[in-house]
Amino acid sequence: MELQDNKEKKQKQSQKQSDPMYTTQGGKGWPGKPSAPKKNKYHPGFVAGLRLLLWDYREQVMIEAEKWLSTEGIRMDVLILKKDHAVNIEYEIGRVFRTHNIIEFKRPDDQLNIDVVSKVLAYAYLYKSQGIMVNSIPYDELTATIYRHSIPRKVFRQLEENGAEIKNPYPGVYYVTGLSPFPLQFLEGKHLDPEAYAMLRVMIPHAEESDIRYFKEIAIRNKDSAYRDSVDAVLQVSVMANREMYERLRREDADMCEALRELFKDDLEDAEARGEARGEARGKAEGEIIGIVKAYRKIGRTPSEIVAILIEDFHMQHDTAEKAVADTLGLQLA
Repeated sequence: MELQDNKEKKQKQSQKQSDPMYTTQGGKGWPGKPSAPKKNKYHPGFVAGLRLLLWDYREQVMIEAEKWLSTEGIRMDVLILKKDHAVNIEYEIGRVFRTHNIIEFKRPDDQLNIDVVSKVLAYAYLYKSQGIMVNSIPYDELTATIYRHSIPRKVFRQLEENGAEIKNPYPGVYYVTGLSPFPLQFLEGKHLDPEAYAMLRVMIPHAEESDIRYFKEIAIRNKDSAYRDSVDAVLQVSVMANREMYERLRREDADMCEALRELFKDDLEDAEARGEARGEARGKAEGEIIGIVKAYRKIGRTPSEIVAILIEDFHMQHDTAEKAVADTLGLQLA
C-alpha cells in the first residue's frame, strides 16, 4: 500500500510539472494535461529589483539575499551592507540606511500585522547579536525595512496603540519610532514614485501600464550582463503576473515588441550563430526562431503561447510553429 501511495505521489508531481500543451521526451505527447498554475517567485524578483534600483551604488553596497541567521532555518529576506558608512543613498527608500540594513519583503497576498513587525525586529536583534565581538554591530548602524505594495492601515493603528509614532516624509515611505533603538521604516510600493521605482512596482498582478513602460526604459538602459540578469529576473515575475497586459502591448506597441527583442538580443545572436555554424542555408533565420522561443520561455511563456506568437508575429504555419517550439525545447509531439 505504501509503495502504491508513493507511486501516486510521484505521478501527481509529474503532472504538476508538465506543460498544458507539451510533455517531455518519453511522455504522452501533445497535448498534455493542463498543469497546476506556477507560483510566482516574487522574492528573487524583488532582490533583482533592488539591484537595479541601487545599480549606481553597486561598488558601495553589497546586497545579500536570504541571509541565514541560524542553523534552525531562520533567515531574513535581504541584507544590504554599506561598505562605506559615508555613502549616502539618494533614493527616498535608502535615506535612512546605515551600515547594516535588513529588508523584509511581503508579497501582495502576504499578511502584514503587528506580529510580522515583531518578527522583523527579532531578525534585527538576532543579526546584531551575531557580531564578531560585543556590540560590533551598534544600534546606530542598524536599520530594518518592511516592503509591501499595499500596507494595511490596521498595522499602523496597532503600532500606534503600542506607543509607536509614524511619520510619512516621502510618498510611500513611513518612519516608525518608539518601537526599537534603531530605525524602522515601511515602504509602500503603490505610493513610491512610478518612474524611479518601476522595477519594484511592475511585479504585482494588475500592474499599471505606465509602470511597465517605465520599466521598459530602465531595462534597455544598460547592456552589462549583471544588469541584464536582474532585468530578466524582474521581467519573469512581471510577465507571469501580467500576461494579458504584456500580450496586448506586444501586439499593439511596436516599440515594446522591439524592446523585448533587445532584452533577449544575446539569446538571439547565440542561436543565430549556432544555426550558421551548422552550415544550413537558412541557419540565421532558423537560429533567430530558436532564440525567440528560448527567450519567451525564459520569461515564463508556455509553449502554446510561444506557438501563437510565432504564428501571429512571424506568419508561420501552425504545424511549422509547433515543430519549431517542440524541437527547440526538447518536447515531443503526439
